[in-house]
Amino acid sequence: MDLIWRRSKCRDVLVDRSEVEPGRDEVNWGPSHCECLLEKKDMVANLQARKEAIEVKLNDKIFELKLLCIQEAELTGILPPETPLEPGESPPVFRRREGMLANLELEYKIQHGIAEAALSLANEANTNKIVRRKHRLVYQQSQRHLTELETKLTSLRQGSIKSQQKQRKKPRPPLES
Repeated sequence: MDLIWRRSKCRDVLVDRSEVEPGRDEVNWGPSHCECLLEKKDMVANLQARKEAIEVKLNDKIFELKLLCIQEAELTGILPPETPLEPGESPPVFRRREGMLANLELEYKIQHGIAEAALSLANEANTNKIVRRKHRLVYQQSQRHLTELETKLTSLRQGSIKSQQKQRKKPRPPLES
């Protein structure tokens, strides 16, 4: 019995040389060939199902990113360049909220006064220890809120400076398919 290696559609197989016709590389594979085709079909179906699931997740994430970019644009007045847009869709135009900076500055001044008052109450010597501890906690909370307001103010001021310096961006051209 003279055996040779031949490549089937799925894998290498050891076959008898007498099964191979002279001048042809094909072998009569029989039922194992059908099994191989079924395995391939199953594999393709599984891969297509995985691809569809990944595409659904990707579309969800793109939608979330678009919502976040729109929220950022509502705050700053500038649409971020990484905003996902459909082909041919023009980017929405947002106006910066005019009174937002003034409102934040006013809130910062009020919070600064609250923090100073809480500090003076926490440092009073003639009050009970428990009351001073409560005032100290109020002071720490107001300081945290004050630092949050400071970061919002600085980012808003930097955004307004950048928006004055930048030129308007051109809309993305539609993709040609």
